[in-house]
Amino acid sequence: MKNTAIIILCVLVCASFSALRAQENPQDALKKARQLQQEGRTEEAIGLLEKAYAGEPQHLEICATLGFYKGMMAGKTQDFMEAGKWVGEAFTLLDKAVAMAPDSPLPRFYRGILSINTPEFLGKWDQGISDLELLVKLAEKSPRQSRNELLGPGLLHLARGYEKRKEFSKALDTYTKARPLAGPGEMKSRISASIENLKKKITDQKSRPVSFAAAEKGKSMDPATALNAARDLINAKEWEKARALLKTLLEKEPGNLAALKTQLRVVGELAGKGYDENVYHDTDYRTNLAFEVVRLMEKLCELEPENIEMRLQKGTVNVEMPFFVNRLDQGIKDLNMVLEGESSDAQKARALYYLGKAHQKKMTTYWIKVAKKYRGTRAAGEVFKSLRPAMQRLDPAKLTTPCVTIDFVLGFRDELAPQTAVWIEDADGEFVKTIYVSGFCGFAKEKQVDLPQWGKKSEFRDVDGVTGASIDRGHHIYVWDLKDFNGQTVKPGEYRVRVETHFWPSGLYQRTEARIQVGSDKDSAVTEKGNMIPYLQVDFHPAEQ
Repeated sequence: MKNTAIIILCVLVCASFSALRAQENPQDALKKARQLQQEGRTEEAIGLLEKAYAGEPQHLEICATLGFYKGMMAGKTQDFMEAGKWVGEAFTLLDKAVAMAPDSPLPRFYRGILSINTPEFLGKWDQGISDLELLVKLAEKSPRQSRNELLGPGLLHLARGYEKRKEFSKALDTYTKARPLAGPGEMKSRISASIENLKKKITDQKSRPVSFAAAEKGKSMDPATALNAARDLINAKEWEKARALLKTLLEKEPGNLAALKTQLRVVGELAGKGYDENVYHDTDYRTNLAFEVVRLMEKLCELEPENIEMRLQKGTVNVEMPFFVNRLDQGIKDLNMVLEGESSDAQKARALYYLGKAHQKKMTTYWIKVAKKYRGTRAAGEVFKSLRPAMQRLDPAKLTTPCVTIDFVLGFRDELAPQTAVWIEDADGEFVKTIYVSGFCGFAKEKQVDLPQWGKKSEFRDVDGVTGASIDRGHHIYVWDLKDFNGQTVKPGEYRVRVETHFWPSGLYQRTEARIQVGSDKDSAVTEKGNMIPYLQVDFHPAEQ
């Protein structure tokens, strides 16, 4: 018995030493991970660092590097939900690293770069700029080697941050500081090109008559005068000018209740317009408006915590916001506070209504996951069956002939209405005419990637008259008057009716087509394939005799 115990003890000791030998030295793990990342094997590098982090969760460099690599993965995926997961994990680690050593350059460097390279609506730019400003101060005090490793790239990303925030003079100064550190070659040439481009932007910015002029004017006004001027602009429906003026006022007085309420009205008005030409110049324009509304509501409730009507408004806004704003659970919490507080019956009724909408949205999120992750299962089939809408019928007697009717179903619902295009090609696949395209893609034109086939074929030649609000799940009917994009009547022959749709954030996508003969006789074609566009029918209606 004693011998057996000794043998067991020896085995355990040997196993312990084996485990110690198997555990990677932190610096060796970092070295291997960096090599993997440089070879483009970022996921493998993350796996290696996660093992090292599990063994030493307080190791600053491992924590920061793991966070940065996870942030890099977010930029490599087209799946918005997956990207959001990577970003969340990245900032959790980077925030921890910064908290562990606030004056350490490396965590600031990584968090600053990642923050600057996120979309504006995530609200990370200010944090990134602060990190990189501190990094520059720290790097300037470091040994020359550290200075070269961190200061040059830090200045470059800081300049880009200033540029994104439209602080062009600061960006110009920062690029100028970065240029001597770049050394000869392509990077130095790119910095020089950025400097010249910024000089032009500064000139253009000063000559802009709209929001820039309003913001500059606001800097010299006292708050009361600025608020009155903003109200005058609202009365004149100069919404962007009013927004710029109020933004300047709120930078000086962030707790100005009247200015906050006025800005909420202005931003709400802009958000309610739908997609327009602003999207072409800034594809995140409406996304940023959504986040601005949320920030304004949060500030107002912070200043008036006992205001039930304000809390109710905040709850309804959070429920109505798109999924990427990530305020649904907060909206549910706000609405429950209304129900539990000293609210009127009307307020409670409204809160209950929006609670219903909130849980309906949660149902949609679950169903999207089933349809995307578990395709081919019985449950996925039930989702598509439940979402498929009822069919309607077209009355041929009401048509102006000759024409082609395009009758199709969008059979799925995502967090947002999909981007969809309907267009015509001839028998050889040459573009003839766009019949309909959703607002974002129609206005964003070549800057969109959601509808690649329509974009490639149409080359955006005829989008102005056919761009409309995004259609959602349901049965849709369009009519082609047999004109091409130049307004000329097409010749008899075979034509393809094509439909393309792309859902977001699931990324579910489908395109389908049906061929039709245009001539003297009736013709009809039906395509029933797929779940996103489960039904497409096209009919040629000849001229009445």
